[in-house]
Formats: sequence, C-alpha cells, structure tokens
Amino acid sequence: MPYASAESPEVKVDVVYNLVVDVRKSGYPVADANVIVLSKRFKAIQLPPLPPYLIPEYFVAKTGVDGKAYFSVPDGEYLILADDGTDWRAYRDGVRVSQSKPVVVVLKLVEKREARYYLKLYLTVDVAPYLAPIVQVLLGFVDMFITVSSWILSPLGITIPGEELAKHVDIERVEGVRNELTIWIKYTGSPLPQAVVQAIVIIATFILLSIIATLVFKWAFGEELPTLIKLIAIAVSLVAISSIVSTVATVARRRE
Repeated sequence: MPYASAESPEVKVDVVYNLVVDVRKSGYPVADANVIVLSKRFKAIQLPPLPPYLIPEYFVAKTGVDGKAYFSVPDGEYLILADDGTDWRAYRDGVRVSQSKPVVVVLKLVEKREARYYLKLYLTVDVAPYLAPIVQVLLGFVDMFITVSSWILSPLGITIPGEELAKHVDIERVEGVRNELTIWIKYTGSPLPQAVVQAIVIIATFILLSIIATLVFKWAFGEELPTLIKLIAIAVSLVAISSIVSTVATVARRRE
C-alpha cells in the first residue's frame, strides 16, 4: 500500500506534496500524530483464497514537530482521519486534492471516548436483496479487522494487537433504504488511536462487503447527528429565552 513520509519537504526535495495535513490540539501543533488519508476511489486487491475485491486506496503518515504530515496523492476526493494516539481525534470528508492545486487541511483534535460513526454506501442497485447477506458477513468482522490492522499499524509504528483494537468496535446496525446502505459503528476506547481504528473499520468493512463491492459507486463517512441537533435546540432555546428576557425588560422600562 502507498506510504507517505511525515518528513519535511526540505528533506525530501524530490517529492512534490499536494496535500498537507496540519494537526492541532487546543491551538498547538501535535507532533507524532497519526494521519490516514482514504481515497474515495477504489483499488482492486486480492488476499488469497478470497476473490479480488475493492477497497479505498490509502496513505498513512506521522506528523513532524510542526504538526504537519505531507502527502503526494493522485487527484481525487479523500477522507482524512487524524489522532494523537488516544481518543483525541478529528476527521474531514470530501477533501478534493489535485496536482495543480495543493491543499492544506487543518484538523483540530477533540476528545471523545465514545462515538458513533456511519459508513454510508451508495449502490448501483436496490439494497434490499443484499441486506441479509451483508449482516451475515459482518458477523466475521473481528477476524478481518485483525487482518487489516497490520496494514495500517506497521507503517505508523503502532504495536497494539489487532485483537485489542477490535474490542473497542461494535457494528450496531445496518440500515438499507433503496440504494443506500448505512452501517452504524460504535467506538469505545481510552486510550486508543481512534482515527487508526476508524480507518481499519472502513477498509475491513469493504473487504467484508466484497460480495457487493463492485456495485458500490461511492461512499461517505460521518458521525452521529443527534448531538448537533441537541446543540441547535439549545441555541434556539437560548435565543427564545433572550427574546423573552428582552421583552420583559422592555415592558418593565415602559412601566417605570
């Protein structure tokens, strides 16, 4: 698999970097952070005795003392994941990169020891007939998770056993609506390299879904939304409260 070094461009002058990931925590650069870049395009690989299947091409690197990781990647759209080796993590989906327009992505790490993520697959066919076999395949997720772990852990110099990482991941449910398949993944850890775990989950899931992999034409990654909805509700409530307070104050002034 492709590997991008986190060394500075001054050291590797023969490489042209078109993607720089700047990892920060509380405004400060994070050295030695894990950065994984997953392409939204697929690459065919084979693990005998399995038949060929498709997974997102990926690149991994560690940040330098400046908190930056440097990549030279093909033109395309990417999901970028980063962590500091623990539950401090950040991600950005839908990042477009090209050779003609280098991109600098700033990821601000936040701490979250438990999170729910979704992997949404868009299929070229109706999803209903495939839902049952997908759920059955996911029952063997742990074994595939362990297999994929070495691919990502080794280049990053991480020695955590894949079995240990797998203990912190749970496939909660699989939802199918027309041609959209959504897999909900619960992560629980502390401390674990959360972004690394997410990347392994995504790649392992694509391998497990090799039954329908050739039918997937695009995919997306995200996080559970209720927290955001709650924040919006709180914001609306605060606006309403401030409006009421303002009205009461106005009435009181008029009575004076």
